[in-house]
Amino acid sequence: MQGRFGLHAGLAVAALLMHGHAEAYDLNNGRLLASNCTQCHATNALPKSGGYDSLAGSSYYEIYGELKDMAQKFNAANKTCTESDPKACLMAVHAKPYTDQEMQDIAWYLSQQ
Repeated sequence: MQGRFGLHAGLAVAALLMHGHAEAYDLNNGRLLASNCTQCHATNALPKSGGYDSLAGSSYYEIYGELKDMAQKFNAANKTCTESDPKACLMAVHAKPYTDQEMQDIAWYLSQQ
């Protein structure tokens, strides 16, 4: 009987954690902020011509990690980019102003597309 209770309690905790995880993101805010991404990545996160990567099918962790990485490649104080690729620098300029929560919202929204 106690084993069954432990299993049910564990499943309840896991469900709460999973439910709380999804609620940590604002899907509407992510949609609004991700509209900026469509300028290069097109709607539905599909690539436009010009060699921009597709975001379609990317996971939350891939998108969030890329946003965090790109934001660190732009120095707002002296307006320089550590990348030599102009597309990477453009992405760095776009990613830099977002808060961590905004990056999470964008990543969650795009990963659900």
